[in-house]
Amino acid sequence: MMGWAATMTGWTVQGVSRYYAATGSGAALELATKLARDVKDHAEIFNEDGQFIARHDSPAPHAMQLPSTRPLGPALHFHHNANALHGLLEYGLAAADAE
Repeated sequence: MMGWAATMTGWTVQGVSRYYAATGSGAALELATKLARDVKDHAEIFNEDGQFIARHDSPAPHAMQLPSTRPLGPALHFHHNANALHGLLEYGLAAADAE
């Protein structure tokens, strides 16, 4: 999953990280680490400078166009991009991972 859809993975990273913090489960830490690395390094939510880049299709005024031909909207929705960042923060704190 990449870009806009991947921003929702932040909730998963957050939940698995909280589970790890509460239980000390090695499996939860392993999963949280893999998810966090994917969100940070491969999901195209942030660029190499840490700027938000995930976008979604703009529904208007191009709603009548096929999704594949719609231009990307101005949709750098802070709350979705920040959701991924929040998940990474939760992971870093739980795992003591400064990266």
